Amino acid sequence: MDIEANGFLYNMVRIIMGSLLEIGSGRMDIGDIEQAFTTGIRDHLGGPTAPPQGLYLMGWIMAAGRTDSLCSIHSRENTGGKA
Repeated sequence: MDIEANGFLYNMVRIIMGSLLEIGSGRMDIGDIEQAFTTGIRDHLGGPTAPPQGLYLMGWIMAAGRTDSLCSIHSRENTGGKA
């Protein structure tokens, strides 16, 4: 999985991965994460924070004359459905 953005919040990618693993395993409904995004409240709606193993920064792109950058974070390991 690749996640690209011009910035990341603390543990953002790990929270997204944990939520996707919960949805994939059937322990969480996709509507829960939609509601978390809509309301901005993660309590009991988002999945757990996944461990950092297997996630790594692939690189970043800085366009000339810009002060922001595009970062990509990739998952390189199959966690076997474990968050």
